[in-house]
Amino acid sequence: MILIKIHSSEHTEILTLCDSDLIGEKLFNITISKAFYEGEKYEEKYLKVLKEAQNINALGKESIELLLKHKIITKEDIKYYDKIPHVQLFLI
Repeated sequence: MILIKIHSSEHTEILTLCDSDLIGEKLFNITISKAFYEGEKYEEKYLKVLKEAQNINALGKESIELLLKHKIITKEDIKYYDKIPHVQLFLI
């Protein structure tokens, strides 16, 4: 299952996607934070929001596959941390 959350500030928004099974896990010395990543279960109704997002932070195989499927990212955008795929996308 993929979790989606939007963090808003005065000047920007960051959309996060995270595979639910990664919440609470550790990558290097960083805990995958429930507060940052845990949001609502991703459903197709979020596709428009996802495609229009200016800033995306995505973590996990399912989350990355979703972004690839909808051509939001390319394979070259993916970095791996402890074999877990991660993407940070900032549109300027």
